[in-house]
Amino acid sequence: MEITVVGYKRASVPAERATVHLMAGFESGDKSEAMTRATSLVGKLTAHIQVLEGAGSSPITWYAVLPMETRSWRPHSDSGAILPLRHQVSAEVKVKFRDFAALAHFVQQVGGTAGVTLHHVEWTLTEVTQERLRQQLLAQAVAEATSRAVTLATAAGAAEVVPLEIADPGLLSGVGGAMTTLSVGGTSWRGAHLSDSSPSGEGVRVLPEDIVLEAEVHARFGAT
Repeated sequence: MEITVVGYKRASVPAERATVHLMAGFESGDKSEAMTRATSLVGKLTAHIQVLEGAGSSPITWYAVLPMETRSWRPHSDSGAILPLRHQVSAEVKVKFRDFAALAHFVQQVGGTAGVTLHHVEWTLTEVTQERLRQQLLAQAVAEATSRAVTLATAAGAAEVVPLEIADPGLLSGVGGAMTTLSVGGTSWRGAHLSDSSPSGEGVRVLPEDIVLEAEVHARFGAT
């Protein structure tokens, strides 16, 4: 007798890193003015981030300032008339934080700056933690598959269960449609919880949702 089962495990763990995604730029009817103001803004923002990076125990792990992007268009009035050409110059900036209190403070500092738009925060785990959890979840998924097979075999009157195949979803022989065995979920800035103030009265406190990880294996056992 053959028994085919699925082993599945899921874990929710606190986020360890948070990458802030923001845009810095200006719009103007004069392209040179938009470029000058955007360049100045990005320079000031970069200098601010570099101060954080150079702190004794830096709250950030890395940052990136992407190349300037330009966009030009002709707007229309409510009556449909074509208005003078408008120009927008901006650059995307990413900052990864290990300290969420520092993240909240940074958002408060730059969020109200003219020309800065906060898009979202990407919550993640460190690579070391993610790999450790990946191995643990896969091992637990295999253990669950084995336990299910033993339960089914016992109920059917079999005395011995031997593993024949253990594979990623969709990779058992005779089965098509491969799937992902490990998925890592995150939350956006809008998905995080924000309280009005921290216990020390320092302003907004960031309360990110947990990171969700899942592992699944398909297995086939022989039972006698």
